[in-house]
Amino acid sequence: METIEWLHYDSFSNQPNKGNPAGVVFLEHSLPLQQQQHIAKIINFNETVFITHSTCADFKFKFFAPSSEMDFCGHALLAGAVAILDKKKTLKNSLSIETNVGIVSITISKNKQVTMTQKEPLFTKFSGSISDIADLLSIKITDIDNSFPIVYGNTGTWTLIVPIKHLSSFKEMTPLTKQFPKILTEFPASSIHPICLETRSQEADMYSRHFSGAYTGAIEDAVTGSAAGVMGAYYSTYISEQKNNEFIQLHMEQGYELKREGIVLVNLLKQNDIFTVSITGTATFVTSSHISI
Repeated sequence: METIEWLHYDSFSNQPNKGNPAGVVFLEHSLPLQQQQHIAKIINFNETVFITHSTCADFKFKFFAPSSEMDFCGHALLAGAVAILDKKKTLKNSLSIETNVGIVSITISKNKQVTMTQKEPLFTKFSGSISDIADLLSIKITDIDNSFPIVYGNTGTWTLIVPIKHLSSFKEMTPLTKQFPKILTEFPASSIHPICLETRSQEADMYSRHFSGAYTGAIEDAVTGSAAGVMGAYYSTYISEQKNNEFIQLHMEQGYELKREGIVLVNLLKQNDIFTVSITGTATFVTSSHISI
């Protein structure tokens, strides 16, 4: 029997028990994917990252929800990056991370602020019923803001962006997760990310919740890095119409309904109609534990 140490970090927060919890596991040798999935299920956070040696980057990250492997996860990558710094696994402040969606470049500042570059954003029109989306979120169809489109977005993983008129609607949301694949037929594994221009704090530019895909074994992310990048690109594409050679930074607010609020900084640069998207945040160590396998 082997004992595996795992670390609990809270991402997008500088204090414990806020932001989004992630498990971090450093593997000295490879483990079968089934065992990694088993460990992630025991830890039972929305995502756990497994960190190993890479032949093409500084480190290799594998992400697991309780029930399935994820190609990419922003908050778990951030937690893993800070854990690498805390464990003194490297002296470099710029790292390349191998993931299922390719090599991700990150920089880590002295105060443990991590900036990670995401994939160029992709958007695909949602062709289904707006009424069905309202039903999936347990809200009224009139709560959805039809001034802006409902679209699937991707900077590493697919999520459905749903614009909402008012902040008051968010506390009413209860996702019908098991029904997602029946309605999200273009991308049945997609999560749903309702967004709003009304915010709780003065510093924030947008507000959101994030409901996990039907196959992950999770229900809701407290603060979501990958979806925040998509949300920023959505804002620049459909709301503000960002100009070429213009840089903007947005404060994305999330997590109040779970009492785990946090902020994600989204950095956007548009050049020749192509977006470069990165997100910035920190992570806080909470505790460590062990699992026997």
